[in-house]
Amino acid sequence: IIDDESAIEAAREGAKQLGLEDAVDELSVIYSEDVNGMIYYRIQQYYGGLPVYGKTITVSATSNGAATGFASNIELWTEINEISSITTEQAETAFGSYAVENGLSETGSVTVNPFEETAVYYHTDSGELRLSKQLNVYVDGVPYEGVIDASSGEVYIMDCLQLQDMVEATGTDLDGNPITFDVYQEDAGTYSLTDTERNIIMYDSKGNAFSFLG
Repeated sequence: IIDDESAIEAAREGAKQLGLEDAVDELSVIYSEDVNGMIYYRIQQYYGGLPVYGKTITVSATSNGAATGFASNIELWTEINEISSITTEQAETAFGSYAVENGLSETGSVTVNPFEETAVYYHTDSGELRLSKQLNVYVDGVPYEGVIDASSGEVYIMDCLQLQDMVEATGTDLDGNPITFDVYQEDAGTYSLTDTERNIIMYDSKGNAFSFLG
């Protein structure tokens, strides 16, 4: 594995061994990086020229091209819808209802930016591949990434894109000694910890990379 083309061929060979050769007709490298002498290629699954939301393959190789790893969450599908009929107004109503039902908003005040939508396929728990819209959604002014079925209006994804506040927390270590530490407050009752010893790279659904300590 020495470049994007050979990375895709390695991904197809790995998928074939898993019985997924029919799922890798359309692939594209969306990100590659050298990490301590290991080259990692992140490869997006496509169908009909559109990305399948969140479905990727990662292959890795040494600096001399020897393959070292394969990881994937790509899947086959049983049914596909091809109809796109949802309007911006319908999307706002659907996201607003979802926000209220899931405690993201008391008012359901939602706007979407129709100029930033991307057509994607979303693989549902039932095994269907659904034509969907990926949108920038604003709930009471807070930005979210949203994915909604292009015909039924079912909301599949609504992830907050706003950085959360850092607050001080208290607790005890394994020996029972009191300690204080920083956490991110995601909402009134949810907090997340940060590991400052390792550099972690996260990706959004479009393959954009975000590197941070945590």
